[in-house]
Amino acid sequence: MKLNIEKEKKKKMMLIIGIIVVVFIVTSIGFYIGNRNFRTFFDRYILRKEITENKATSIDIREEENPSIYAFDKYITILNKNKLNLYNSSRKKRTRIRN
Repeated sequence: MKLNIEKEKKKKMMLIIGIIVVVFIVTSIGFYIGNRNFRTFFDRYILRKEITENKATSIDIREEENPSIYAFDKYITILNKNKLNLYNSSRKKRTRIRN
Protein backbone atom coordinates (compact mmCIF):
# COMPACT_ATOMS: atom_id res chain seq x y z
CA MET A 1 0.00 0.00 0.00
CA LYS A 2 2.81 2.39 0.91
CA LEU A 3 4.63 1.64 -2.37
CA ASN A 4 1.57 2.57 -4.43
CA ILE A 5 1.25 5.91 -2.66
CA GLU A 6 4.93 6.68 -3.26
CA LYS A 7 4.62 5.71 -6.95
CA GLU A 8 1.58 7.95 -7.33
CA LYS A 9 3.39 10.86 -5.69
CA LYS A 10 6.35 10.29 -7.99
CA LYS A 11 4.08 10.21 -11.06
CA LYS A 12 2.35 13.42 -9.98
CA MET A 13 5.67 15.13 -9.36
CA MET A 14 6.99 14.09 -12.78
CA LEU A 15 3.76 15.30 -14.40
CA ILE A 16 4.05 18.67 -12.65
CA ILE A 17 7.70 19.02 -13.69
CA GLY A 18 6.80 18.08 -17.27
CA ILE A 19 4.01 20.66 -17.37
CA ILE A 20 6.35 23.35 -16.00
CA VAL A 21 8.98 22.52 -18.64
CA VAL A 22 6.40 22.62 -21.45
CA VAL A 23 5.01 25.96 -20.22
CA PHE A 24 8.55 27.37 -20.02
CA ILE A 25 9.36 26.23 -23.57
CA VAL A 26 6.08 27.56 -25.00
CA THR A 27 6.56 30.89 -23.19
CA SER A 28 10.14 31.19 -24.44
CA ILE A 29 9.06 30.48 -28.02
CA GLY A 30 6.25 33.02 -27.66
CA PHE A 31 8.67 35.67 -26.41
CA TYR A 32 11.15 34.81 -29.17
CA ILE A 33 8.52 35.20 -31.88
CA GLY A 34 6.61 38.15 -30.42
CA ASN A 35 9.21 40.29 -28.65
CA ARG A 36 11.90 41.86 -30.83
CA ASN A 37 14.13 42.84 -27.88
CA PHE A 38 14.06 39.31 -26.45
CA ARG A 39 14.81 37.83 -29.87
CA THR A 40 17.77 40.19 -30.36
CA PHE A 41 19.15 39.37 -26.89
CA PHE A 42 18.66 35.62 -27.40
CA ASP A 43 20.27 35.65 -30.85
CA ARG A 44 23.23 37.76 -29.76
CA TYR A 45 24.11 36.29 -26.35
CA ILE A 46 22.63 32.76 -26.32
CA LEU A 47 22.80 31.57 -29.95
CA ARG A 48 25.79 33.84 -30.77
CA LYS A 49 24.40 34.66 -34.23
CA GLU A 50 25.85 38.15 -34.50
CA ILE A 51 29.60 38.14 -35.06
CA THR A 52 31.42 41.18 -36.35
CA GLU A 53 34.95 41.28 -37.69
CA ASN A 54 36.41 43.01 -34.64
CA LYS A 55 34.78 40.45 -32.27
CA ALA A 56 35.72 37.34 -34.24
CA THR A 57 38.73 35.23 -33.30
CA SER A 58 41.46 34.86 -35.88
CA ILE A 59 44.65 32.92 -36.51
CA ASP A 60 47.63 34.71 -38.06
CA ILE A 61 48.89 32.94 -41.18
CA ARG A 62 51.89 33.97 -43.28
CA GLU A 63 51.07 33.58 -46.96
CA GLU A 64 54.70 33.42 -48.02
CA GLU A 65 55.13 30.15 -46.09
CA ASN A 66 52.34 28.58 -48.19
CA PRO A 67 50.46 26.76 -45.40
CA SER A 68 47.76 24.15 -46.03
CA ILE A 69 44.57 24.80 -44.07
CA TYR A 70 41.99 22.12 -43.31
CA ALA A 71 38.72 22.40 -41.40
CA PHE A 72 36.75 19.57 -39.84
CA ASP A 73 34.09 19.35 -37.15
CA LYS A 74 34.88 22.27 -34.77
CA TYR A 75 38.59 22.39 -35.48
CA ILE A 76 40.99 24.04 -37.92
CA THR A 77 44.32 22.44 -38.77
CA ILE A 78 47.24 24.24 -40.36
CA LEU A 79 50.06 22.29 -41.99
CA ASN A 80 53.15 24.46 -42.29
CA LYS A 81 56.81 23.38 -42.58
CA ASN A 82 56.00 19.77 -41.61
CA LYS A 83 54.18 20.93 -38.46
CA LEU A 84 50.50 20.28 -37.99
CA ASN A 85 48.75 22.64 -35.57
CA LEU A 86 45.19 21.94 -34.41
CA TYR A 87 43.05 24.85 -33.18
CA ASN A 88 39.56 24.84 -31.64
CA SER A 89 36.79 27.33 -32.42
CA SER A 90 38.12 29.88 -29.91
CA ARG A 91 41.60 30.01 -31.51
CA LYS A 92 43.20 28.00 -28.72
CA LYS A 93 45.97 25.69 -29.92
CA ARG A 94 45.01 22.14 -28.99
CA THR A 95 47.75 19.96 -30.48
CA ARG A 96 51.02 20.29 -32.34
CA ILE A 97 52.49 17.44 -34.36
CA ARG A 98 55.95 17.59 -35.90
CA ASN A 99 57.46 15.40 -38.56
